[in-house]
Amino acid sequence: MKRGTFRSLAIICLAISGLVISSVLGIVSYAQAQSLPSGYVAPYVDVTLSPNIAQDIQTSGVKDYTLAFIVDGGSCQASWAGLPLNSPSVQSIISTIRNAGGDVIASFGGAGGIELAMDCSSVSALQAQYQAVVNLGISHLDFDIEGGPLGYTNANDMRSKAIAALQSANRGLSVSFTLPVLPSGLTQDGINLVQNAVQNHVNISVIDVMAMDYYSGSNDMGQNAIDAANNTNSQLRGIVPNMSLSKIGVTPMIGVNDDTAEVFTMANAHSLVSFAKQNHLGELSFWSVGRDNGGCPNGSVSPTCSGIAQSNFAFSSAFASFSGGGGGGGGGGTPTPTPTKTTTPTPVPTGTPVPSGTWKPWTNYKVGDKVTYNGVAYVCIQAHESEPGWEPPNVPALWKRA
Repeated sequence: MKRGTFRSLAIICLAISGLVISSVLGIVSYAQAQSLPSGYVAPYVDVTLSPNIAQDIQTSGVKDYTLAFIVDGGSCQASWAGLPLNSPSVQSIISTIRNAGGDVIASFGGAGGIELAMDCSSVSALQAQYQAVVNLGISHLDFDIEGGPLGYTNANDMRSKAIAALQSANRGLSVSFTLPVLPSGLTQDGINLVQNAVQNHVNISVIDVMAMDYYSGSNDMGQNAIDAANNTNSQLRGIVPNMSLSKIGVTPMIGVNDDTAEVFTMANAHSLVSFAKQNHLGELSFWSVGRDNGGCPNGSVSPTCSGIAQSNFAFSSAFASFSGGGGGGGGGGTPTPTPTKTTTPTPVPTGTPVPSGTWKPWTNYKVGDKVTYNGVAYVCIQAHESEPGWEPPNVPALWKRA
């Protein structure tokens, strides 16, 4: 998701020969995994930043969380952003959530790292990596597909086939897709991905839209999120069986977005929660729990604070008041009385080329920015702030050759 600015991409070459599954790590079986409630709240947690989940649960009342992100650790091996699947730090987060009566969603992909379907060579190999995550006792999988991978039809088809086979082997496995969006709805690549999943018999519980980083100059982020939800629902009618707003999720980036002109405020949060209640949305989330504090009220973009003045876990508390949405059924979904404009999605505006023309770390790049690295020209395909190790040839999710 367009949240890759804030994730460690220290991808470690892993040799995972098996999973250490023990009571010490608090891993439960798939059969013991809980069912998410109808209309759930599951904020994203960047597992590389060790946020205080226990305090968030106690303060806000949120129970369920989305853990991000599972990427390729090398040679078609699933990893938590470079950490092994049985990482004690990640298992500690999972145990904390489950001991408080909640459950977790494992999210694959994101804006950084290598998406597994881009590296695995076969449906069976990809399915095996997904199964390794399910074997941790996780029964809810999210696929956050964006940037370069979103347009790779072969990878999308292989992923769909692997997910469908996985669902056949694991009865009741819940699957959602998280996709980039504009206020006017999904891009054509996003629609194509959903259509391919349906054609391959993937049972989709929720289509979650990333209500963030539009680069459109509009500052009403609450209404933008509502428009994105309504228009995505309209686009997918006739594609997804029993499509309604009860199958739509919304994930804003709280506070200051990567496009710093866009700020998702507490007022926006209350508007979105009200819309979700009235229209029985399937899910609400946000990026991310580690940013849900007022530690940098100066308008800056940070992985550890929202960039606005707020109390700790204020967004978690606001979102926690949403419950009893649709949860993937055919009911509900009556649009909000406020009319929204349905238009054909347009490309995200491109950024101004970097003046120097040479790739640099710690630089904000927008879609369309052009740089050179080692004499080769690249075009940015995903907005982000660069970090050492994110050189264009290393992260195809962010850059493509010009």
